[in-house]
Amino acid sequence: MVEKKTAPKSKHKAPAKKSAGKKQTARAKGSVAGGSAKNATTSAGAGKQLFVTRVSVKHVRVSPRKARLVVNMIKGMQVDPALQTLQFSPKKTSAFCEKLLRSAIVNAKERGGVDIDELWVLGAFVDQGRTLKRFMPAAHGRAVPNYKRSSHITLVVGQRGARITG
Repeated sequence: MVEKKTAPKSKHKAPAKKSAGKKQTARAKGSVAGGSAKNATTSAGAGKQLFVTRVSVKHVRVSPRKARLVVNMIKGMQVDPALQTLQFSPKKTSAFCEKLLRSAIVNAKERGGVDIDELWVLGAFVDQGRTLKRFMPAAHGRAVPNYKRSSHITLVVGQRGARITG
């Protein structure tokens, strides 16, 4: 009689499989300056509601490294001096940021009823967008890659003391 050999059982259990469901992200319904806008009110202190709005523009044909130079200039400034800084900046990105900031101001006035003098640029960041890959002819029959980068610019504008979430 031939005995069947079985593999010894492992002491370690296999980890449980996670569900393959995708994360759902909240998106704003309206578009502002070619991008999206999100509004929120946060409470600070004794029941006082502070207004925060987030506006973004996507696929701007400026490299993120160059866009961050302009965005970092206005981060933490009050809205009026930030607009003046952008207006007199010679950079290409400053025109996009100025349009975006004006959109955030109008958004705060219409939806939140906030006075312009109370608004600050609470946060600003630039993410990398799609990269277009092109090739230039070079010597000896070679080709050299040329990367045309784009960026997503986001500004968070609100009243001083409000917390930025998400």
